[in-house]
Amino acid sequence: MSQNNANFQIKDAQIEKFFDTLKKEPLGSGRNSIVYLTQHRLSSVYFALKEPRKDQLSQQSIINEINIFIKLWQNNNYEFPRCIPYMEKFSETHQILMEYMKNGSLLDILLTSGKFAENFARTIAINLYNQIGLLHRNGIIHFDLKPDNLMFNENMMLKICDLGYANKPIGFTQGYASPEQIQNKIIDPEKCDVFAYGVIIFILVMGFPPFQHYQDNWYKMISNQQWDSFWSQIKLNGKPDPSEEFKDLIQKVIAVDVNKRYNMQNISTAAWYTLEKVSDLECTQELLKRIKLRNVGYYKY
Repeated sequence: MSQNNANFQIKDAQIEKFFDTLKKEPLGSGRNSIVYLTQHRLSSVYFALKEPRKDQLSQQSIINEINIFIKLWQNNNYEFPRCIPYMEKFSETHQILMEYMKNGSLLDILLTSGKFAENFARTIAINLYNQIGLLHRNGIIHFDLKPDNLMFNENMMLKICDLGYANKPIGFTQGYASPEQIQNKIIDPEKCDVFAYGVIIFILVMGFPPFQHYQDNWYKMISNQQWDSFWSQIKLNGKPDPSEEFKDLIQKVIAVDVNKRYNMQNISTAAWYTLEKVSDLECTQELLKRIKLRNVGYYKY
Protein backbone atom coordinates (compact mmCIF):
# COMPACT_ATOMS: atom_id res chain seq x y z
CA MET A 1 0.00 0.00 0.00
CA SER A 2 1.44 3.37 -0.95
CA GLN A 3 1.58 6.12 1.61
CA ASN A 4 -0.50 8.43 -0.58
CA ASN A 5 -3.31 5.88 -1.02
CA ALA A 6 -3.62 4.89 2.61
CA ASN A 7 -7.29 5.33 3.50
CA PHE A 8 -7.64 4.94 7.26
CA GLN A 9 -10.87 5.79 9.04
CA ILE A 10 -11.03 7.65 12.36
CA LYS A 11 -12.03 4.42 14.11
CA ASP A 12 -8.73 2.87 12.98
CA ALA A 13 -6.67 5.60 14.59
CA GLN A 14 -6.07 3.89 17.92
CA ILE A 15 -2.48 4.89 18.43
CA GLU A 16 -1.42 2.44 21.10
CA LYS A 17 -3.17 -0.52 19.41
CA PHE A 18 -2.28 -0.08 15.75
CA PHE A 19 0.75 2.24 15.66
CA ASP A 20 4.38 2.19 16.76
CA THR A 21 5.39 5.73 17.67
CA LEU A 22 9.04 6.74 17.80
CA LYS A 23 9.27 9.34 20.58
CA LYS A 24 13.01 9.45 21.23
CA GLU A 25 13.69 11.95 18.45
CA PRO A 26 10.73 14.13 17.39
CA LEU A 27 10.37 15.07 13.74
CA GLY A 28 9.88 18.63 14.90
CA SER A 29 8.42 20.88 17.54
CA GLY A 30 6.80 24.28 17.77
CA ARG A 31 5.35 26.61 20.34
CA ASN A 32 2.15 24.55 20.57
CA SER A 33 3.01 20.98 19.63
CA ILE A 34 5.54 18.21 19.12
CA VAL A 35 5.48 15.96 16.04
CA TYR A 36 6.60 12.33 16.14
CA LEU A 37 7.09 9.68 13.48
CA THR A 38 4.65 6.79 13.81
CA GLN A 39 4.12 3.64 11.74
CA HIS A 40 0.93 1.69 11.13
CA ARG A 41 1.78 -1.91 12.00
CA LEU A 42 -0.40 -3.67 9.44
CA SER A 43 0.51 -1.59 6.39
CA SER A 44 3.96 -0.24 7.43
CA VAL A 45 2.76 3.21 6.33
CA TYR A 46 4.46 6.10 8.13
CA PHE A 47 2.50 9.03 9.53
CA ALA A 48 3.33 12.15 11.51
CA LEU A 49 1.67 12.21 14.93
CA LYS A 50 1.07 15.73 16.19
CA GLU A 51 0.64 16.09 19.94
CA PRO A 52 -0.25 19.44 21.52
CA ARG A 53 1.52 20.79 24.54
CA LYS A 54 -0.42 20.74 27.80
CA ASP A 55 -1.54 24.37 27.98
CA GLN A 56 -5.04 25.41 26.98
CA LEU A 57 -3.93 27.53 24.01
CA SER A 58 -2.12 24.55 22.49
CA GLN A 59 -5.18 22.35 22.98
CA GLN A 60 -7.38 24.95 21.29
CA SER A 61 -4.87 25.29 18.47
CA ILE A 62 -4.96 21.60 17.58
CA ILE A 63 -8.77 21.50 17.69
CA ASN A 64 -8.80 24.47 15.31
CA GLU A 65 -6.34 22.69 13.02
CA ILE A 66 -8.48 19.54 12.99
CA ASN A 67 -11.54 21.56 11.99
CA ILE A 68 -9.62 23.37 9.25
CA PHE A 69 -8.27 20.12 7.78
CA ILE A 70 -11.71 18.51 7.84
CA LYS A 71 -13.17 21.52 6.01
CA LEU A 72 -10.48 21.35 3.34
CA TRP A 73 -10.92 17.65 2.76
CA GLN A 74 -14.70 17.85 2.70
CA ASN A 75 -14.29 20.38 -0.12
CA ASN A 76 -11.99 17.93 -1.97
CA ASN A 77 -8.84 20.00 -1.53
CA TYR A 78 -6.36 17.13 -1.62
CA GLU A 79 -3.36 19.45 -2.01
CA PHE A 80 -3.28 19.75 1.78
CA PRO A 81 -2.04 17.04 4.17
CA ARG A 82 -4.52 14.29 4.96
CA CYS A 83 -5.23 14.14 8.66
CA ILE A 84 -7.08 11.86 11.04
CA PRO A 85 -8.35 13.44 14.28
CA TYR A 86 -7.73 11.28 17.33
CA MET A 87 -8.52 11.70 21.02
CA GLU A 88 -6.34 9.91 23.54
CA LYS A 89 -8.57 7.61 25.58
CA PHE A 90 -7.48 8.52 29.09
CA SER A 91 -6.18 12.07 28.95
CA GLU A 92 -8.79 13.45 26.52
CA THR A 93 -5.95 15.08 24.61
CA HIS A 94 -6.58 15.72 20.93
CA GLN A 95 -3.93 14.53 18.50
CA ILE A 96 -3.64 14.45 14.72
CA LEU A 97 -2.32 11.68 12.52
CA MET A 98 -1.08 13.38 9.38
CA GLU A 99 0.56 12.53 6.11
CA TYR A 100 4.29 12.14 6.74
CA MET A 101 6.23 14.84 4.91
CA LYS A 102 9.23 12.70 4.13
CA ASN A 103 11.28 15.36 2.35
CA GLY A 104 11.15 18.00 5.06
CA SER A 105 10.48 21.71 4.83
CA LEU A 106 11.43 24.51 2.48
CA LEU A 107 13.44 25.95 5.36
CA ASP A 108 15.52 22.75 5.50
CA ILE A 109 16.32 23.09 1.81
CA LEU A 110 17.18 26.79 2.04
CA LEU A 111 19.53 26.18 4.97
CA THR A 112 21.14 23.32 3.08
CA SER A 113 21.86 25.01 -0.21
CA GLY A 114 20.82 28.64 -0.17
CA LYS A 115 18.84 30.69 -2.66
CA PHE A 116 17.31 29.63 -5.97
CA ALA A 117 17.79 31.05 -9.45
CA GLU A 118 14.77 33.14 -10.36
CA ASN A 119 13.39 30.65 -12.90
CA PHE A 120 13.36 27.92 -10.20
CA ALA A 121 12.07 30.28 -7.50
CA ARG A 122 9.26 31.33 -9.84
CA THR A 123 7.98 27.77 -10.18
CA ILE A 124 8.00 27.28 -6.39
CA ALA A 125 6.38 30.69 -5.88
CA ILE A 126 3.56 29.89 -8.33
CA ASN A 127 2.85 26.57 -6.61
CA LEU A 128 2.76 28.31 -3.24
CA TYR A 129 0.54 31.08 -4.61
CA ASN A 130 -1.94 28.48 -5.87
CA GLN A 131 -2.08 26.78 -2.47
CA ILE A 132 -2.63 30.06 -0.62
CA GLY A 133 -5.38 30.86 -3.12
CA LEU A 134 -7.06 27.53 -2.32
CA LEU A 135 -7.02 28.36 1.37
CA HIS A 136 -8.52 31.78 0.77
CA ARG A 137 -11.24 30.42 -1.52
CA ASN A 138 -12.22 28.13 1.35
CA GLY A 139 -12.46 31.08 3.73
CA ILE A 140 -9.17 30.23 5.48
CA ILE A 141 -6.39 32.72 6.28
CA HIS A 142 -3.22 30.99 7.44
CA PHE A 143 -1.74 33.91 9.43
CA ASP A 144 1.60 32.13 10.00
CA LEU A 145 3.10 31.37 6.60
CA LYS A 146 6.86 30.79 6.67
CA PRO A 147 9.36 28.33 5.13
CA ASP A 148 9.12 26.07 8.21
CA ASN A 149 5.42 25.47 7.44
CA LEU A 150 5.92 24.60 3.77
CA MET A 151 6.58 20.88 3.57
CA PHE A 152 7.35 18.36 0.82
CA ASN A 153 5.85 14.88 0.78
CA GLU A 154 7.50 11.80 -0.75
CA ASN A 155 6.43 12.92 -4.25
CA MET A 156 7.87 16.41 -3.68
CA MET A 157 4.44 18.02 -3.59
CA LEU A 158 4.60 21.32 -1.71
CA LYS A 159 2.01 21.41 1.05
CA ILE A 160 1.10 24.16 3.50
CA CYS A 161 1.10 22.81 7.05
CA ASP A 162 0.60 23.99 10.64
CA LEU A 163 -2.90 25.42 10.41
CA GLY A 164 -3.42 25.70 14.16
CA TYR A 165 -3.70 29.49 14.02
CA ALA A 166 -5.63 29.66 10.75
CA ASN A 167 -8.28 32.39 10.94
CA LYS A 168 -6.80 33.40 14.33
CA PRO A 169 -4.35 36.31 13.87
CA ILE A 170 -2.90 35.85 17.36
CA GLY A 171 -0.49 33.28 15.94
CA PHE A 172 2.35 34.74 13.89
CA THR A 173 6.11 34.75 13.48
CA GLN A 174 8.22 37.89 13.70
CA GLY A 175 9.74 38.75 10.33
CA TYR A 176 6.86 37.21 8.37
CA ALA A 177 3.85 38.82 10.03
CA SER A 178 2.47 41.96 8.43
CA PRO A 179 2.74 45.24 10.36
CA GLU A 180 -1.03 45.39 10.90
CA GLN A 181 -1.01 41.85 12.29
CA ILE A 182 1.72 42.80 14.76
CA GLN A 183 -0.29 45.86 15.81
CA ASN A 184 -3.60 43.94 15.90
CA LYS A 185 -5.08 46.41 13.41
CA ILE A 186 -6.01 44.07 10.58
CA ILE A 187 -8.00 45.65 7.74
CA ASP A 188 -7.80 42.96 5.04
CA PRO A 189 -6.94 39.50 6.47
CA GLU A 190 -5.90 38.03 3.10
CA LYS A 191 -3.21 40.69 2.77
CA CYS A 192 -1.56 39.36 5.94
CA ASP A 193 -0.84 36.15 4.03
CA VAL A 194 0.29 38.23 1.03
CA PHE A 195 2.91 39.99 3.16
CA ALA A 196 4.27 36.67 4.47
CA TYR A 197 4.25 35.29 0.92
CA GLY A 198 6.33 38.28 -0.18
CA VAL A 199 8.92 37.65 2.53
CA ILE A 200 9.12 33.98 1.51
CA ILE A 201 9.68 34.64 -2.20
CA PHE A 202 12.24 37.31 -1.31
CA ILE A 203 14.18 34.67 0.64
CA LEU A 204 13.82 32.17 -2.22
CA VAL A 205 15.54 34.53 -4.65
CA MET A 206 17.90 36.48 -2.40
CA GLY A 207 18.84 33.87 0.19
CA PHE A 208 18.15 36.14 3.17
CA PRO A 209 15.12 38.02 4.55
CA PRO A 210 14.23 41.59 3.53
CA PHE A 211 14.65 42.71 7.14
CA GLN A 212 15.76 41.18 10.44
CA HIS A 213 13.32 42.99 12.70
CA TYR A 214 10.78 45.79 12.56
CA GLN A 215 13.20 48.45 13.77
CA ASP A 216 16.17 47.84 11.48
CA ASN A 217 17.26 50.18 8.69
CA TRP A 218 16.05 47.97 5.85
CA TYR A 219 12.57 47.79 7.34
CA LYS A 220 12.54 51.58 7.78
CA MET A 221 13.37 51.97 4.08
CA ILE A 222 10.52 49.60 3.19
CA SER A 223 8.15 51.47 5.50
CA ASN A 224 9.14 54.84 4.01
CA GLN A 225 8.97 53.46 0.44
CA GLN A 226 12.65 54.29 -0.10
CA TRP A 227 13.03 51.43 -2.52
CA ASP A 228 15.98 52.80 -4.47
CA SER A 229 17.92 53.08 -1.21
CA PHE A 230 16.76 49.62 -0.14
CA TRP A 231 18.00 47.89 -3.29
CA SER A 232 21.20 49.97 -3.32
CA GLN A 233 21.99 48.92 0.25
CA ILE A 234 21.51 45.29 -0.69
CA LYS A 235 23.90 45.69 -3.62
CA LEU A 236 26.46 47.54 -1.46
CA ASN A 237 26.40 44.61 0.96
CA GLY A 238 27.56 42.32 -1.84
CA LYS A 239 24.18 40.70 -2.35
CA PRO A 240 22.86 39.67 -5.79
CA ASP A 241 20.96 42.18 -7.92
CA PRO A 242 17.63 40.59 -8.92
CA SER A 243 15.54 41.35 -12.00
CA GLU A 244 13.54 44.56 -12.20
CA GLU A 245 10.34 42.51 -12.43
CA PHE A 246 11.20 40.82 -9.14
CA LYS A 247 11.94 44.14 -7.45
CA ASP A 248 8.61 45.53 -8.62
CA LEU A 249 6.71 42.52 -7.26
CA ILE A 250 8.45 42.65 -3.88
CA GLN A 251 7.68 46.35 -3.54
CA LYS A 252 4.00 45.54 -4.03
CA VAL A 253 3.66 42.48 -1.79
CA ILE A 254 5.61 43.66 1.26
CA ALA A 255 4.32 47.23 1.18
CA VAL A 256 3.84 48.32 4.78
CA ASP A 257 0.76 50.37 3.85
CA VAL A 258 -1.93 47.70 3.50
CA ASN A 259 -3.87 49.90 1.06
CA LYS A 260 -0.89 49.90 -1.30
CA ARG A 261 -0.14 46.20 -0.90
CA TYR A 262 -1.18 43.80 -3.63
CA ASN A 263 -4.05 41.42 -3.03
CA MET A 264 -4.02 37.86 -4.37
CA GLN A 265 -5.68 38.85 -7.64
CA ASN A 266 -3.10 41.60 -8.23
CA ILE A 267 -0.26 39.13 -7.72
CA SER A 268 -1.48 36.96 -10.60
CA THR A 269 -0.95 39.88 -13.02
CA ALA A 270 2.63 40.66 -11.93
CA ALA A 271 5.17 40.74 -14.75
CA TRP A 272 7.60 38.52 -12.82
CA TYR A 273 5.30 35.52 -13.25
CA THR A 274 5.32 35.87 -17.05
CA LEU A 275 9.09 35.36 -17.28
CA GLU A 276 10.75 32.03 -18.00
CA LYS A 277 10.25 29.35 -15.39
CA VAL A 278 11.35 25.74 -15.12
CA SER A 279 8.88 22.88 -15.39
CA ASP A 280 7.53 21.16 -12.30
CA LEU A 281 9.69 18.14 -13.18
CA GLU A 282 12.87 20.23 -13.42
CA CYS A 283 12.00 21.94 -10.16
CA THR A 284 11.44 18.59 -8.45
CA GLN A 285 14.80 17.31 -9.70
CA GLU A 286 16.55 20.39 -8.33
CA LEU A 287 14.82 20.06 -4.97
CA LEU A 288 15.73 16.37 -4.71
CA LYS A 289 19.35 17.19 -5.52
CA ARG A 290 19.39 19.70 -2.68
CA ILE A 291 17.75 17.23 -0.30
CA LYS A 292 20.54 14.73 -1.03
CA LEU A 293 23.07 17.39 -0.02
CA ARG A 294 21.19 17.84 3.24
CA ASN A 295 21.10 14.10 3.89
CA VAL A 296 24.88 13.77 3.59
CA GLY A 297 25.38 16.58 6.09
CA TYR A 298 26.42 19.43 3.80
CA TYR A 299 25.11 22.76 5.06
CA LYS A 300 25.56 26.16 3.47
CA TYR A 301 24.40 29.21 5.40
